[in-house]
Formats: sequence, C-alpha cells, structure tokens
Amino acid sequence: MVVSKPKIKAVFALGIFILLVYIALFMLLNFILGQQVFAWWLILLAGVVCALAFGLTIKSLNDFKTLRLSNNLLTVSSYLGLVKQDYPMDELKAWTEETVKTKSEPFVEITMIFSGKQFIKLNNQQDAGFQEFFKYLKKKKPKLKVAVK
Repeated sequence: MVVSKPKIKAVFALGIFILLVYIALFMLLNFILGQQVFAWWLILLAGVVCALAFGLTIKSLNDFKTLRLSNNLLTVSSYLGLVKQDYPMDELKAWTEETVKTKSEPFVEITMIFSGKQFIKLNNQQDAGFQEFFKYLKKKKPKLKVAVK
C-alpha cells in the first residue's frame, strides 16, 4: 500500500496564512463598523479581502488530498476525508513528469490523467509519499509516460 498525504509544514504554513487573512478581514470589518463616516473604498477593500479568504480556504481544502494506492485501485480522499473517489489504475490513460530546477532542490510534479478527463497532481514539496508514487509509476506504468516540452 502506497499512501501520500500533505506534508505537515505545507498545511501549517497555509493554515497560518489563511488565519492571518481572516484576522485582517475581521479587523477591517471592525474598523468599518466603528467609523462615523461612510468610506466606500473600505467596503470595497473588505470585499476583496473576504473573497481572498474564502477562495484560499476552498482551494486549500480542495488541494489537500490523501491518496491510497492498493490492489491496483487509487483512492483519493479530499475535504478532510468527506469526499472519496476511487480510480482503477487500469483506467490510467497517461502520466507526465515535470521538473523545475530551484535553488534548494528540484521541484517535481506528476500529473496522472484518467479516463473521463479526471487528473490528479502530486509534487515533491507538498506531498509526503511522493517518491513511492513516482517509483510505482516508473515501475508499473512506464509505457503511459508522456514527455512534456
């Protein structure tokens, strides 16, 4: 069984950033409610910060997935385990590997494309267990690898 979960440092860093955005939003709303004079630009700024906070929350909940690969079946749990989807590995159409050189270590991302236009992305900086998935794909599905330009 191969398991990939989000790394704790990625969850912690994004969680702290989202918490700071919500704190800034509530401080801005408190400031607006305490004002005697109507300031339309403050309300516009509050709308932008509110959209940013909700968008980041939904994106982070969607991006943090737990993947389990066993018995030729990939199970993806997202939204803190509330939504589960199963993908048979026989339905894997292709997979790609993209590498970007950075200062500290190369950033490697794998995209697995399934039938029905479903795809799953994993990378080495956010996902623990990335190397096991990468080894599995290289060993079991080498013919499905597609070169990326």
